[in-house]
Parts: sequence; C-alpha cells; structure tokens
Amino acid sequence: MAVKTFAAIDIGSYELSMKIFEFSAKTSMKEIDHIRHRIDLGNDTFATGKISYEKVDELCRVLREFEEIMRSYKVEDYRAYGTSAIRETENTMIVLDQIQQRTGIHIDVLSNSEQRFLDYKSIALKGQDFNKIIEKGTAIVDIGGGTTEIAVVSMGGVAECESIKTAGSTFDEAIIRYIKKKHNMLIGAMTAEDVKINIGGVYPRSDAPESMEVKGRDLIKGLPKTVSVTAEELVDVLREPARLILENVHAVLERTPPELIGDLGVNGMILSGGGSLLYGIDRMIEDSTHIRTMIVDDPLACAAHGAGKLLTKLDSMQDGMMNFLRNREMRN
Repeated sequence: MAVKTFAAIDIGSYELSMKIFEFSAKTSMKEIDHIRHRIDLGNDTFATGKISYEKVDELCRVLREFEEIMRSYKVEDYRAYGTSAIRETENTMIVLDQIQQRTGIHIDVLSNSEQRFLDYKSIALKGQDFNKIIEKGTAIVDIGGGTTEIAVVSMGGVAECESIKTAGSTFDEAIIRYIKKKHNMLIGAMTAEDVKINIGGVYPRSDAPESMEVKGRDLIKGLPKTVSVTAEELVDVLREPARLILENVHAVLERTPPELIGDLGVNGMILSGGGSLLYGIDRMIEDSTHIRTMIVDDPLACAAHGAGKLLTKLDSMQDGMMNFLRNREMRN
C-alpha cells in the first residue's frame, strides 16, 4: 500500500512550526511529528514595521533544520505559509527572498481570507463532531499574534467575517505600557509574553502564582531593576484589549443572518490561535455573547493543521479555494 509523506510549515508571529503527515488509503491523514520553535517575529513587525536581520537569520537557520528533518522523513512535498507577521512587515519581499535563497523553501503569504480558510480546514479535520458543527453553522475566532480573524461559517462557506489588528501582541504591549507607567521600568516583548502566560488573565486566576518577579531596565537610572507584578493587577490591563476583540465579535454577530444566529446558539463558538490561551478569554466571550465558547485542541498549530488537510488534495490545489480567495481579494 502506497504511503506518501508531506510537511506543513507555519510561520506565525511567535512560533515557527512544522507538522509531518503520512497519507494512505487506509489511514487517510496521520500526523507523525510536530516540531516547534519559539521566535518573536511579531514584535519586530508590529513595533518597528520591519523584521530585523537577526530574526531573519534565526528564521533561516530553523528552516534549514526543518529541511533536514523533511529529508530524514523522505517528505515528498510541502506547503509553507506565513501569516500576519510576514504579511504586515514593510520588508516582506526581502524576507521571502532571503528565505528562498538561503533555505530553498518557498513561503506563501496568507491573506486574511486564506488564513481564516486554513483555520476552518484545521477545525474541520478534528473529527465528526466538529464537522457536524461547522456544517450547521458556528463562529470561529482566531486570535493570532498580529491579527484576530472572526468568521461565521456554515455549509462549508464563510457567511460573515472581520479582521482586526488587536491580538496577542496587543496584550504584550499593554503589559509593557503598564509596567513602564507604574514602575518606570522598561521590559522587552518576550518578558511581557512570559508575564502574560504565567500570571496574566482577564479573570482572577486560581491556577497560577499570585505574583511574579519581573526584570527590566530602570528608565531613570538606566540600571537593571526587578519589580513584583501581581496577577490581580493584570486583570484590568488585559481586559482593555480583550474588550476590543469582544466588540468586534459582537459586530460580526450583529451582521449575521438570524437563522445562523440560532445555529450558533446550539453549536457554539470556537477559539483558535495562541491568543485564545489567554486565561479566561473564552469565558469572557461566552459571558458577553451567551454563546457556548470552546478552545480548539492545539490552538497554536491551526495553520499547520489546515495546511496538512489541504495536502490531501495536492493535485487540485492550483485551482482550489486558496487561489480563489487570493484572486477575490485582488479584485476587491
């Protein structure tokens, strides 16, 4: 029985990941490996407008490692996608050219519509229960590093959608501003990310320490400084950007046809993307919309999951949904 091996690479705002899949007539699609590397492309893009040379070097180094892994698995084909951090940077073409020349890997940059489509495919492959939910109508909120994609899907299509630039990096920036204002101390994006993960939330946390020691640079003396930040004080800090996401969720729901709103009441709303892991954001959305809200399994790897699903139809991809979406956006 013929078994084919393919790879799907996702260049996200804060993580570079690759999934290796086997396809056969017997098992259909089977994930056999998942490799992850944390890389902070998003804060370069959203803070300075460009991805730095140092980050490009790191990106190329990891992609060369991915290439070696693909060879070891005898991968026959691959798809590599870049999301908002690549899409929004001013030096997109330079970054893509460097990657192509130094690694031989071609990166397709996803538009907002294409990213929503991959999230849709990712969730659709999770099993019969999710397939049934999506066919009848549900909402998908993908909170990535640089953008949040909100879509109401039904019968295999998108009924209503919205894309906003409030996402994971916005929460990090809120923490940076708060610590700067309260403690006269500057911290980096990676430190803010650690604070968010360890003690951050939009509700008080019972699963985390009450406080955390945070290191940075004293803005007055220019020397190293350490302060204590509590989980409780971060609730209001993080609720502000979370409310912006919530307002747009409500806006999409208000534009959704009434018959689909009824389906959402039954099937619920699905959260994906790394930002969905912010403690309590699912509860906040559910409390406000009164729609049952669930976080998808492995929300960080949705684009890679979706790409893997598309790899099952490599022969028809050239004229498939991805190109249809790209052509439609070019016309608009």
